[in-house]
Amino acid sequence: MTQTPQVKNDYSRFKGWTQDSFGLCKRHWAAYYQLEIRRCVRRTGGAQRTPLKLLEIGFGNGAFMGWANAQGHEVHGIEIEALQLDAARLAGFTVAESLADLAAHGGLARYDGVVAFDVFEHLNPSQLQQMVKDLHSVLNPGGWILARFPNGDSPFGRLNQHGDLTHVTALGSMAVRQLAKGAGLQVLSVGSQPVALRGVGPLRALVHVLSLAVRCLLEAPIQLLLNAYYPGALRWFPLTPNLVAYLHKPPTEPSHDLHTNGRRPR
Repeated sequence: MTQTPQVKNDYSRFKGWTQDSFGLCKRHWAAYYQLEIRRCVRRTGGAQRTPLKLLEIGFGNGAFMGWANAQGHEVHGIEIEALQLDAARLAGFTVAESLADLAAHGGLARYDGVVAFDVFEHLNPSQLQQMVKDLHSVLNPGGWILARFPNGDSPFGRLNQHGDLTHVTALGSMAVRQLAKGAGLQVLSVGSQPVALRGVGPLRALVHVLSLAVRCLLEAPIQLLLNAYYPGALRWFPLTPNLVAYLHKPPTEPSHDLHTNGRRPR
């Protein structure tokens, strides 16, 4: 996504990002990040080891990077906002405006995982396809991509999708599968954003539990309505405002012997 420096800085102000608050992670976000990283490691069959080598695309005000660093992980970042790049470097992080530039700043190695919170929707389809292919190339075998974005499968995803003028692409679960296939990645799952109940404090946990209960009661009739409008095989539509996709680079990938021109030797 191409933006002028003025637009970039205006976006930082729109989001309320400041240098003083860079890298600060609120308690409930820390619980959410911990839940997501554990899911990624468990679903890809990896050990829960520290440190992981992580890359964040679109790190914004650095909440995830601050959390990951505090957990002992090594984390690099990509961001187009000049103010946020400066703040990250002042905080001691290895960051750049693109994957190509990251090598010049001491990054661009192989990563165990890549996270992209609220980033995919800012890219047009061709940019998104190229980015996911590029991320495939910097993942370790068995590595994973965690992406969160407004839910294009749900009527409740519209507020998140249309609440920002820089959102250009709406993504549903089928589009994610198409995107992953084109990049040679496996889709572990695409579904509702998980809710952390541990580590968020008793009051917030109670609110989450009550919200989940109400949501379960309301979703059944909505699912029936959606299946009436989209006939075919009965399916369960994720209705949360955000979708989360877990993509996986296979531990071993097909390779071709140059001496046999890709044909299996006899």
